[in-house]
Order: sequence, then structure tokens, then C-alpha cells
Amino acid sequence: MSFTPTMPHIAPVSRPHIGKTTALRFGMAQPQPPDIVEIAKKAIPATVALEIIWPRTSSSPDTLLSKVAKIARITARITTRLAKKLAKNSSPEPPKDKGFRASGLWLQTSQGPVVITNAHVLDPPGNDKPSPKSQENETHPTILARLNVVSTHANARCDSLQPTTLAMALAERPNTSDCMAIDHDLDIAVLKPLPSEDPKKYRHIQPLEPEPDMDGVKMGEAVLGVVNDKMRTSPTLLTGVIRGFERGNPVSKKATGKEPFVDVCTTLYTMVGNSGSPVLRLRNGKTIGIHKESDGSARTWATSMADVMRKLKEWGF
Repeated sequence: MSFTPTMPHIAPVSRPHIGKTTALRFGMAQPQPPDIVEIAKKAIPATVALEIIWPRTSSSPDTLLSKVAKIARITARITTRLAKKLAKNSSPEPPKDKGFRASGLWLQTSQGPVVITNAHVLDPPGNDKPSPKSQENETHPTILARLNVVSTHANARCDSLQPTTLAMALAERPNTSDCMAIDHDLDIAVLKPLPSEDPKKYRHIQPLEPEPDMDGVKMGEAVLGVVNDKMRTSPTLLTGVIRGFERGNPVSKKATGKEPFVDVCTTLYTMVGNSGSPVLRLRNGKTIGIHKESDGSARTWATSMADVMRKLKEWGF
């Protein structure tokens, strides 16, 4: 009698899409990249270009040396203009800017729309810093804000865009009528449109949402900057990462009663008009800081938006 062994029946195992399962299991699934175009559509109009014009002061009588230097400057200016005319071709020149030298962030507060910029851009000629206290016979600059109306399409001509200009002034602190909204420690100042300006001029601006705290902001995060370059007729977009943070000394709070502030260090490129421009997180498009200075290398520093919002609340905005 012969014995024939039989193999047990093994049912085939159904395998789902192994690639998708493995990618999710090992964290290989990449999140959707942020839409930089959509962030730029909101950030460009909310970043205004500022021009600060101080009245001319009486100067001392011209000496012989100053007259010679003045003649040399005039001669060089005429020579440059003649050279440009000779090199001019048939193509039309782009419109020239008016010398805007700083930027500002359009923000909505309980007191209405305001523009946040750096305090140092309002410093008068010389080394003296203006006092927050309002003084009689005090000289004030003329502040003009250019509202950017820029299309993100490549076929939009710069000369076909007509930006709107607003007259602005340094705002007063709502809770203190004789004090101006300026702080040189944080390097921020608050500007408001003059009452004579028509609100229809700026109704198209959607204020950017500030980041309420810095707890979730990490080193290495991608950031976006919007700069009103003095040499260009339209804003420039910059990208970079967060290099680090500089925190104030917590011990100073006991001595001064002030909260220690946080500065954000980024790799955003330094350009003319950088001061007062916003720094945005590419993750959610929220504003995390206001540019204020650069050390001359690939490092720019910004006042954290959390400190700015805390100061605005303290002032009554």
C-alpha cells in the first residue's frame, strides 16, 4: 500500500498597493508645496513703499571748496545725462520711481488700517532720534505711501500699472494722546492715512494675518520676503530660510518691567528698501516679522510679529 503525501491548500494573500502603503509607513509621502503665487497676491498689495521727505534746513554760507565740489557734481550729472541720451535706443524706458526708500506692512487694527514700518526710517537727518513725546514747533516729515497694484502674470507691463499714493503721518497712541506710536527698542513705528484720504483708495488691500506667537516657528523654515526696491517700479519677491533667533535677556524684565523681545534671523537677500518689509512663513502665509537691519552678510534681522502685536495692544490699537 503506497502513501502519497498531499500539500495543504494555501489561499493567495491579497496585497494592496505596496508602494503607497510603504510610502505612508515610512513617511515618504510629501505634503503639498505652498502656493507661492497665492501668497504673493496678498502680500504684494499689503506691502507699501514709503518715501520720507524732510524739509530742507538753512545751510551755512558756501565756501570756495564747497562751490568747487558743487560745480563738479553738476558737471558729472550733465555728463551722465548726455551719455544716456547718446546710448538711448528706440525701446521705451520704464517709468522712473520717486525714490521710495523703505517699506511698510498694511495691518488692520481696532483703530482702523495702519502701516507698520521701522522707527529708524523716520529719523531726521543727523544722529538725533525723535522723541515719542509730541513737542510744539517740532518738524515733521512728509510721508507718502505707494500702494502696489501688481499682477503676477508675465504679460503685465510695468508701465501700464498705476499705483496709488497716500499721504500718511505718524500715529498717536490711542491710550495716550500726547505720545506718538514709535518704539526705538523694537524699531517699529505706526503710520496712519491722513483723514483727507479717500478710503476707496485702499479698500482692495487684504491685510496679512500675523503669527500670534513664535512657539511653532522653527529654524530652517522657508520664508518669503516682499521688498520695494528703490531701483525698480514693482516689488521684488525674495525667498530664504530662518537661520536662528536672538532673544532678549529674561533678567532684564525684572529691572525694566518689559518683556524680552525676539529677533528673527533669515537668509533673505538685503536690498535697498528692505527696512519695514514683512517676513512671511511659506507654510501658511502668515507674517512672522518686520525687517529692520542687516549685518552686511547673508543675514537679515526682523522684529518678531508677536512682539509687534504685543506692543500695539499695549498702545491701544
